[in-house]
Amino acid sequence: METKYKIIFYKSSSGREIVTDFIDSFSNKIVYKIKSDIKLLEEYGLSLLATSKVKKIIGTVNLYELRIKSSVQIRLFFAYISPNIFLIINCFVKKTNKTPQKEIEVAVNRLKEFDI
Repeated sequence: METKYKIIFYKSSSGREIVTDFIDSFSNKIVYKIKSDIKLLEEYGLSLLATSKVKKIIGTVNLYELRIKSSVQIRLFFAYISPNIFLIINCFVKKTNKTPQKEIEVAVNRLKEFDI
């Protein structure tokens, strides 16, 4: 099955694969859940906004979160960087009801590296 969107994972300027390392730090079961939710994003893109899977981050221009619900609440921040490309730019385990402002700032700052 061909995907409609391409997903790119953020790398630091030193080449660290921050997002990939984060995903790989979980058990196989959770990694499978994360990867299957990323596949949904590849297939359906922002039409997932109509579901509880994707939410726009209020107060930002181009930042969304992919919500992964498993034994832990995982959030992947991503941006729409060109017609068919999403960049997953930050990720964290959500422990409170409100998304930590610090995590949003990390994502926004990383996004600035791409001049979008």
